[in-house]
Amino acid sequence: MDQAVVDELWEIAKADDAYVEFYTNAGVKVLRSGSDLLKRELDEVLPHDQSFTREWAEREIEIQNEQFGLMYMDSMADIDFARDEVYKVFVYSFDRRKLHRLRKIYEPRNDILITTAGWTKIEIGDSHASKGAALKQLAEHYQIPMRDVVAIGDNLNDVSMFEVAEMRIAMGNAVDPLKDLSTHITKDVEEDGVAYALTHYV
Repeated sequence: MDQAVVDELWEIAKADDAYVEFYTNAGVKVLRSGSDLLKRELDEVLPHDQSFTREWAEREIEIQNEQFGLMYMDSMADIDFARDEVYKVFVYSFDRRKLHRLRKIYEPRNDILITTAGWTKIEIGDSHASKGAALKQLAEHYQIPMRDVVAIGDNLNDVSMFEVAEMRIAMGNAVDPLKDLSTHITKDVEEDGVAYALTHYV
């Protein structure tokens, strides 16, 4: 992604005190203060939104902190754009109103592509990048006909893959819109749904 675009996305998120991760070819970079920001936000949101529990949210924060390749930084200046090549900006929040505000600002832009992997997340990439485009490019590289391509997914960021793959397998825990696009539905992730799909459908 272009540095100027990433800077603009960051300034918008920072103005709303949002947690942001930058996915780069050197790892996932996040501000050292990120976890404290999420915990503070959780304390502010929970009294007004009982659609989730503190235990669930705290586990979600742990999962963010357990990511492979996570690299903490003190400021945006720690990203070397020429070397690190940011390819995704990831915004995470427990505040639905904050995410809605940010989406309304981001979505009209034609220089980015927005996807999501759940209600707490906004994933932002280059306007020409998507899982579907990557899957198609990979198939072309290995000379695999699209009729032989299988996609397995669980959330809205997998829709573009389902639009190009002949066989589309939704996880048992997938969101309903993805299940509607699927040719098969496998078991939940906790029940080894991918292994089940490979054994029974592929």
